[in-house]
Amino acid sequence: MPDQIRPDKHYNNIKRVMEKHVKRWGPMLGLDKWTIHVNWNWSNKKDIGSGHIVGGETYTSWPYLHAHLDFYLPDLAAYDTMDLEEIVVHELVHVITAEGFQNDGACTPNQERVVTELARSFLRVDRSK
Repeated sequence: MPDQIRPDKHYNNIKRVMEKHVKRWGPMLGLDKWTIHVNWNWSNKKDIGSGHIVGGETYTSWPYLHAHLDFYLPDLAAYDTMDLEEIVVHELVHVITAEGFQNDGACTPNQERVVTELARSFLRVDRSK
């Protein structure tokens, strides 16, 4: 459903918060030369393998410094602002680690854990200032 015909204020607030975090964290993580597109999905995405609900996914073309962040608004509605920030940082860490994790696009549990721990470390350092 296109953005302009989805008037839900809560979803619009989520989008605003997420976009703010992408703009703040992208340059902080060295992604200022990348072209990063943010896509909003009005459906939720369930990770079939683990049963975990996925709030976001990242697709990169690292040789060309292009990335797409896909966020699933119904899933994000359950999170508070700090969790939304962690989700953004997590997805951006996928961008900076994509070159080292060359595969068919699906992340292994090991890759997800590495990305999660790096994202949480970046957030801890930022919040300790």
